[in-house]
Amino acid sequence: MSHKEKRYRGIVKSFAKHKGYGFIVWSEGAREVFVHYSQIARAGRRNLERGEEVEFGVTETPQGWQAVRVIPLQPRRTDAYGKE
Repeated sequence: MSHKEKRYRGIVKSFAKHKGYGFIVWSEGAREVFVHYSQIARAGRRNLERGEEVEFGVTETPQGWQAVRVIPLQPRRTDAYGKE
């Protein structure tokens, strides 16, 4: 990366492990952003769990906003929807 990428935080709303994609509720403006497993910066297990906090960059595609270079942060005890 040659320039400083703006990073955001959000909470994983859903992630279909068998399909390899899901959605993050973007803290900036409380909108949803698409995430594909190929953008998860994690060795080994490249999926996300509902309620997990993540940091990411964004890019605009013809289909809408997509999360890029997603970094999972400390897992939450309960998800953003109040479930354990």
